[in-house]
Amino acid sequence: MKSETVLVRKLAVGGIVSLLLLAGCGGGTSPSSINQPTSSGSNPTPTITTISPNSTVAGGAAFTLTINGTNFVAASTVNFGGSTPATTFINSTQLTAAIPAASIASTGTPAVTVTNPAPGGGTSKAINFTITSGSVPTIQVLFPNCAPAGEPVQLEVVGPYPGSNFVTGSVVRWNGSDRRG
Repeated sequence: MKSETVLVRKLAVGGIVSLLLLAGCGGGTSPSSINQPTSSGSNPTPTITTISPNSTVAGGAAFTLTINGTNFVAASTVNFGGSTPATTFINSTQLTAAIPAASIASTGTPAVTVTNPAPGGGTSKAINFTITSGSVPTIQVLFPNCAPAGEPVQLEVVGPYPGSNFVTGSVVRWNGSDRRG
């Protein structure tokens, strides 16, 4: 019986020690995580490297702007000259923004930025987008100014000089079709 008592005491003492060790380990950090950096779940600050296109002509049609850079997140937003167009997250290095025609109605250099929300986050440095006046060709004379129906005609288009704004590659459009000379 004496050997049974010793065994019970050893088990009892061993069990208490085990319980103390377990109680000391619970509810905290494990030794392997002490002094290790923790992820705060905060968003990074975005950067813009390029935009495409980077210019357009004033009064042009709506278009899609592609923004390339780093640290974009699903909730990133694009700011185009003070407005926030619909933004589409492609991946962490690319976004697109639907730029409405109203945003490019007049000449200027609107700033383009990307903002990531809190926690963390922030706004990228701006990249300027250029809206030019564009050179619209002006026609002063069409020759001939009439022709019989159904017959081929050699049409001569003359603009006022100087500044008619005809450039290499200009195209005459007749009844909705391009005519090249």
